[in-house]
Amino acid sequence: MFKTTLAKRISIVAAAAGLAAARIPLASAVAGRATEATANIRPICNDLIFNLPGVGETVTIPVHEFAADPDVEPVKLVAVFAVFNSVTKIGTAKISGNDLVFTLTSSTPGTVYLYWTISDGSLNATCVAWGTNELPPDNG
Repeated sequence: MFKTTLAKRISIVAAAAGLAAARIPLASAVAGRATEATANIRPICNDLIFNLPGVGETVTIPVHEFAADPDVEPVKLVAVFAVFNSVTKIGTAKISGNDLVFTLTSSTPGTVYLYWTISDGSLNATCVAWGTNELPPDNG
């Protein structure tokens, strides 16, 4: 039976874009020497605000500009879910390649929240993009 134990120290090495990947030294009882393995780190994404388009028009959000993986693995847009603050569904959201596409379908004022999920193939991260066409409140 082979036994591998984690060493007591964990070192952090820099990766792309100022992000870090954890490198965990492993002690191997078989070889009698230490080896190093990299733990997969969850991808990250930034919440964003966008302007709602006119009725029948679309907004395309290139997800790769707002998402990254600390392990420098490519991320893919895997899901989108739209929530509206009005009674009326005011638009539709879909995935097109690695872009998030929202189409406004109603002139009813409202705010839309697009919850989008990215994946590096094994771990996911979810962020939100939101836009509104509501007028600001009157200041009197």
